[in-house]
Amino acid sequence: MPAPQRGEIVRQYGIKLRENKEALGRLVSLEMGKSLQEGWGEVQEMIDICDFAVGLSRQLYGLSMHSERPSHRMYEQWHPMGIVGIISAFNFPVAVWCWNTALAWVCGDVTVWKPSEKVALCAVACQNLFAEVLKENDLPEGISNVVVGGAETGEWLSNDQRIPLVSATGSIRMGRLVGEAVARRLGKSLLELGGNNAIIITENADLDATLVGAVFGAVGTCGQRCTSTRRLIIHESKYDEVVEKMKKAYGQLKIGNPLDTNNHVGPLIDKAAVEQYEMALEKIAKEGGKMIVEGGRIEDDDRPGGCYVKPCIAEVQNDYAIVQNETFAPILYVMKYKSIDEAIAMQNNVPQGLSSAIMTTNMRESELFLSSAGSDCGIANVNIGTSGAEIGGAFGGEKETGGGRESGSDAWKAYMRRQTTTINYSTEAQPQQLLINSFYLRQGDNCVEYLGEFVYGGIDGSVTTFAVVAGSAGAALDSSVVIILGFANLLADGFAMSVGSYLSTKSEKENYDKHKKIEYWEVDHLPEKEREEIREIYEAKGFEGELLEKVVDQITANKDRWVDVMMKEELEMSEETKSPIAMGGVTFFSFLLFGFIPLLTYVLDYTFGLTTDLFMVSSILTAVVFVIIGSLKAIVTQTKIFRSIAETLFLGGAAATLAYYVGAVLEQFFV
Repeated sequence: MPAPQRGEIVRQYGIKLRENKEALGRLVSLEMGKSLQEGWGEVQEMIDICDFAVGLSRQLYGLSMHSERPSHRMYEQWHPMGIVGIISAFNFPVAVWCWNTALAWVCGDVTVWKPSEKVALCAVACQNLFAEVLKENDLPEGISNVVVGGAETGEWLSNDQRIPLVSATGSIRMGRLVGEAVARRLGKSLLELGGNNAIIITENADLDATLVGAVFGAVGTCGQRCTSTRRLIIHESKYDEVVEKMKKAYGQLKIGNPLDTNNHVGPLIDKAAVEQYEMALEKIAKEGGKMIVEGGRIEDDDRPGGCYVKPCIAEVQNDYAIVQNETFAPILYVMKYKSIDEAIAMQNNVPQGLSSAIMTTNMRESELFLSSAGSDCGIANVNIGTSGAEIGGAFGGEKETGGGRESGSDAWKAYMRRQTTTINYSTEAQPQQLLINSFYLRQGDNCVEYLGEFVYGGIDGSVTTFAVVAGSAGAALDSSVVIILGFANLLADGFAMSVGSYLSTKSEKENYDKHKKIEYWEVDHLPEKEREEIREIYEAKGFEGELLEKVVDQITANKDRWVDVMMKEELEMSEETKSPIAMGGVTFFSFLLFGFIPLLTYVLDYTFGLTTDLFMVSSILTAVVFVIIGSLKAIVTQTKIFRSIAETLFLGGAAATLAYYVGAVLEQFFV
């Protein structure tokens, strides 16, 4: 089924949700315990993600890339992953599932959903509504599946090789178990886990706007959102004022039946959650925290036997163990800071990294908070709280939050597999690796040529100059004379060598261009003769019959290729791409560089007055140069390195020895 048609199915599901929004929202509120307004809001999120996914179904785009090979096109495309496993938490019984399924369905996947067993009725209701859409479109029911169960069901889902992707939303402990199990079979996991979310309230904050975001973030869904505000990091100049406003706001909260729209806060999910809440209060007191708004279980005639608790506020230090760990309950921690850098460090100094916010009217503070030196969370807000998310943005966080992304932006890519495609639209079967690397191979050949010129220039420079030094030593000449003779040799011979290299390279290039021009003329005026020569060349290579004619046709179909083949195969000439000026320059530079080393000792003696044996030191330095040059020569000539070094040392030493004794003999006649 094409993606736009899959989008149509999701669109119809969105219509079903609109028609049943009131009833489904009421069921969410009844089973989970969040306020009725929040229950309806959660169903609206389902509707919104369906709308988003419908548009996305026509935009599952891939990139196009330019190929290095002629007449080739490269692009990437996206294919369905297959089966997507979804593990969802109790706090958002329907929305998080729909974030995953709406995208998975338009991407062409089928889904297996393990809802929290605490809110199974919501899952059944969602599945039944989608089953109606499938039936109306005569589609298989297995496109969407629900499996209700406990931890063992999640374990089965995580270990099943048939499920390439498991998306899991829940606690950090659960995420570790799922992530490790999926990783063991080299599957993919999308983890959206706990948060420990903070709002930084600066001295420049608009406190009226701040209060709304902070209160709802802390008590909404009875503090059972992964984006719930857990910490307020308040500038010391505003601390007392903010705390007083929060105390006043908390005093106005109405706690009770979530189906009563007059109430703000409903119950915790179950008695185990209440016990965790009470344990957290004990730990706050034990670690030295100060209760600003008292907490505790609510037990009265209006709420008999329920899981109602008081939202509370505690003054703490950020490094308390209880603060470092998320408690899924309406407990808000407050703390002071002095500088914005300190506040950001406190905000980041927890294991989790989901949502964060800063309240400020100072542009520099907000931009710092949003920069790479600011919040390390997946969500960073300015002048709105930490709680909630908008469908268009990718939802998820860093560190122990798991790193996964759901919902908007390009989160859809997690539900598909990427494929890179290359198309050859020419008439030729082109050898891939050869064509890809042909340019680089030519460049590599040039590098070897330049290295060769560098090596041979260095050999000439060091050998001839050392011979001058050796001859001067044999004749017992003064250092100043050695320097004069040596530099004269360096400049004169170096220039002569570079001119020779320049003219040689230039002649090769001119010769190649001349013969290439002749080949072009022959192809234009004697095509049959040249075509027959191509046939003879490839016949000699073993081609025959229909294959031979096909090769001849392909080569002669393009004049430039035809001429290139004739130059290489008939004339055995390769195009000269080296620069004559560069070759001459390399020779001159190398000659001077290595040729100066034998003179170095004499220059130092003339300048600073050394008392050492100058010729001995010069010989040692030159021997080191010969070793270096011999090593480089081994690369150029593809010979064994020790053999190349020995050869260079022998020839350089022989030249110096001969020069030394010639100098000694001549010294007897002329001095």
